[in-house]
Order: sequence, then structure tokens, then C-alpha cells
Amino acid sequence: TYLCELECVNQNRFELYATGDTFKDTIGNTYTPGNLHIISSHQADWEDADTGYGEFYLGYQYKTLSGVIAPEESSSDCTCTISILGDEVSIFSVDVSRLTEPYYFELDVSSVNFIKISAGAVASDSTFTVILNEFMLQK
Repeated sequence: TYLCELECVNQNRFELYATGDTFKDTIGNTYTPGNLHIISSHQADWEDADTGYGEFYLGYQYKTLSGVIAPEESSSDCTCTISILGDEVSIFSVDVSRLTEPYYFELDVSSVNFIKISAGAVASDSTFTVILNEFMLQK
């Protein structure tokens, strides 16, 4: 099951691109719409953070979650932490900067009811955008 096939039950700065333009990461790889999500985090000043997240109901129905995480080419020159939480407990995190190469991961989600993908706070006056490509859930 692709993540794009599940209903996003709660989100902020987390978008599905099923059709439309392609995206590029910072090293020039192209990602086509379909099972493609974009998540971003923005910090206007130290008090005004707008972090991205998307939450999905899994209902303990899946064994693994896999996919590719890559910095989008227009991202600021800072670092963002992408975290995946299972029932509000961190099960994965990776720091992503403009220099990060596409990162493939695979996680055990067999004991997860709700999964949340989030983008951590970034440096002031910055926006950092991350490509989440081909996220797939296996039973």
C-alpha cells in the first residue's frame, strides 16, 4: 500500500503531489508526482515556528514502512530533522541538509496504530522543504 492511498487524518505543511510538476533534490535527481509528498518547516523568528507534519491511521495493519527522503532543491542552507513517530513515540529520525544525498529507509511499524511524519524546526528566517518519495507500507 502506498502512503498516498491512505487518508491523512491531520496535517500541516504536508502535501501530496499526485499530479503536476516534477521536483528536484539538491543534487539534481528528479521526482515525478504520484506517491510523492512534500513536507516543510518554516521559521520567521524565534517565536514564529510553523513545522510540518502528516499523520496517518495504520491500525496495526502493516509490518514495514519504507521510502526515500531527500532535500528539495529550493531548501534553505540549514538543517531539518525528519522524524517518524509511532503512537507519539519516536521510531526514526534523520537530519537533512542541502548536502544530504537521498536517504532510503525501512522501518518496523507492526506495533503502530497512528504514524506521524514531522519536520523539525529550522534556523530563523528559513524554510526547509523535504521530498518524501515512494513511501510504501507492506503487510
